[in-house]
Amino acid sequence: MDFVDEFYADKDLSLLKKLTLVIPTYNRNYYLNRFLWYHAHFPFGEIIVADSSPEEIKVVNREIVAKIRETFGANVRYLEYEPETEKYGGDIYRKCGDAVQHVETKYSQFCADKEFEIPITQCRCIDYLETHMDYFFAEGANYLITMNEESEYRYTRWQSHGSLDYNGVLDRMEGTIINNVCPSLGIYNAKIHKEIYNNYNKYNIDDLRFGEAMVELQAIVMGKYNRFSDSILTCRDITQLIKKNIVDLSESSTLRYPKIWEYSEQDYQQKYSAFKSCIHDILLQKSTDNPDDISKFLDSYLPRYLHHRFYPHFNGHIISRLDYLHHKFQPHFNLYLHSRWEYLWNRLPVKMSNKIRAIFIPSKINGENIQFSADEEQIKIIERVLSDSIHKKVYQQ
Repeated sequence: MDFVDEFYADKDLSLLKKLTLVIPTYNRNYYLNRFLWYHAHFPFGEIIVADSSPEEIKVVNREIVAKIRETFGANVRYLEYEPETEKYGGDIYRKCGDAVQHVETKYSQFCADKEFEIPITQCRCIDYLETHMDYFFAEGANYLITMNEESEYRYTRWQSHGSLDYNGVLDRMEGTIINNVCPSLGIYNAKIHKEIYNNYNKYNIDDLRFGEAMVELQAIVMGKYNRFSDSILTCRDITQLIKKNIVDLSESSTLRYPKIWEYSEQDYQQKYSAFKSCIHDILLQKSTDNPDDISKFLDSYLPRYLHHRFYPHFNGHIISRLDYLHHKFQPHFNLYLHSRWEYLWNRLPVKMSNKIRAIFIPSKINGENIQFSADEEQIKIIERVLSDSIHKKVYQQ
């Protein structure tokens, strides 16, 4: 038994047999190896790796998967896809949509290859979904892991949101803005998860940004959403993303693609139209509201939701104050204003941007310590994996 097995030896994790983890990966042997090493300790129904790396990277990933199967006896399925080439990242969501169709368990969860899941919180989410049939999605708190100058791990709450337990579909959608909800990282009813991603192709949504928004909104329309704010579900390691106060945009698959305000006007309108059609049609199926009222609601709601969804941090808080001034004249983004601000903000030294955040939004400052309570020991397990991996004790890059 290693240190992970020893800690969880007396924990009942049997509910994880009902869950499949789906892991999209691209060009990151380093993260995939570590992810599989950690999660293979737990009795998941299956782990699905969806790999769109170039062939030379896939060769290594196949070896990684084979070694994990041999070492742990883990049920890991390896799926191969063509390398990512599309400008707006549409091939990423098609890959995800295909991968989730292979899920054979009752529940499914997408995880980035740089994330660590807390298995006890996963079991808590599954137990909740098992006993609350009108809920299709559950999660816990999500945190980013960074490292300070003294090589100490620091944690920042990421995507802080509450539950959505309104019975009315439109009330739940409005709650995404009122309660600051952007659900995406938790555990889904797999049947609903598959339906959500099928609509990505059905409505010809072919980009990363509207794809993210489509997945989140469909989940809210389909049913209620519960979040355990007192339990950590996901810790995402961004220690390599931020090095020496410089953000390495190439290190993140999301950051490599254009932001939504960088789309050409023609591309934006075409993609927005497909996105709106998808949400509109699903609302007609799931909501008891009058069709005319649904149309009017979406005309007002979707621009506000997209603004909320893609500007959740410091820069969004500043610009949102201006939104009231330009919203009625331009119902979507003020593209010029946002692109200029984002250009300058992303080029500030991290130390400077953190100090600015501390002045305007103290609770958002990077490096905020958290009270782990019952999760403290599980976090220490993750920290040990991080430290060991730096010294190549857990796996080889």
